[in-house]
Amino acid sequence: MKIVIIEDDEDIVKILKLTFQIRWPSAEILSATYGSKGVLIVESQSPDLVILDLGLPDIDGFEVLDQIRSFSSEVPVLILTVSNDEPCIVRALESGADEYIIKPFHQLELLSRVKVLLRRRLIDTDEIAINVGPFKLSKYSNALIIDKRRLLLTNTEKIIMSHLLANVGNLVPTVLLAEAIWGNNYSTAKDAVRVHVWRLRHKIESDPQKPKFILTIPRQGFKLSIN
Repeated sequence: MKIVIIEDDEDIVKILKLTFQIRWPSAEILSATYGSKGVLIVESQSPDLVILDLGLPDIDGFEVLDQIRSFSSEVPVLILTVSNDEPCIVRALESGADEYIIKPFHQLELLSRVKVLLRRRLIDTDEIAINVGPFKLSKYSNALIIDKRRLLLTNTEKIIMSHLLANVGNLVPTVLLAEAIWGNNYSTAKDAVRVHVWRLRHKIESDPQKPKFILTIPRQGFKLSIN
């Protein structure tokens, strides 16, 4: 396993390295103090996980996230930052982050979140292959084909789409999607699911404000329509 840490606080980097060495002693840990260098490392090394601080000395962490997502929609990105501001959390998820943890953090919680992210990536690449109506969800990548359009989904978006496709025409509860993505330990999971669905709609719908495919069932969840 290869992990890239983009963080300017040396103490945090040391704690993270120790945490991973205890749980995954064979893991290769790469780190960067500056966001620009971190982007280059992620692009050249294709890691299994990126841990990103939003407060960096050269460029904004959101810009780092945008640059990573411009060449990779598949690598899991975990935001680790001091900001617990809700608009900041929403913006990070909208920009393609897979997880958001607030400093100071508990090592066991972080490891638990990382295990979920890595397990989710294995499920995405090894088990999912769905062809329903105009949708074809790739088994070996995060590609979604709608008729002749080819889109790249994040890991989280792929999980949501796979559940919608597997239950086409039926309600998929928000709580079920939250558990599929994060397990049952995520306090704001329902709100986070709505953000990811919002991003997914903007990728697949011609008019996200008047969705044709992903329909909202108020206070319950979502339904995929292919009629």
